[in-house]
Amino acid sequence: MRLAASVAWAEAFIDSTLAAAPEPDVAVDSDGEVLFEWLAGPRDVLTISVGPGGVVNFASLFGANRFHGVTRIGDRIAGPLLACLDQVKTQASE
Repeated sequence: MRLAASVAWAEAFIDSTLAAAPEPDVAVDSDGEVLFEWLAGPRDVLTISVGPGGVVNFASLFGANRFHGVTRIGDRIAGPLLACLDQVKTQASE
């Protein structure tokens, strides 16, 4: 049940937020959350985890800059997460 809820929320997240982003690696975590990961290099990574209830956890490392946080699908997506996605898009176009 937890996995089905996570997948439904992950699909909503893809439709609303990730449509213009490069294709990530996708996996399912042992706790049933859906993971998206972009790895551009050893110090260029963004990981997003979508769980039941639409809770989105994210962490990134771009060079020396680190960001992390929690937001919820349906709320305004956190500015740092959008900045991380923009960084992923920029790196993909280089």
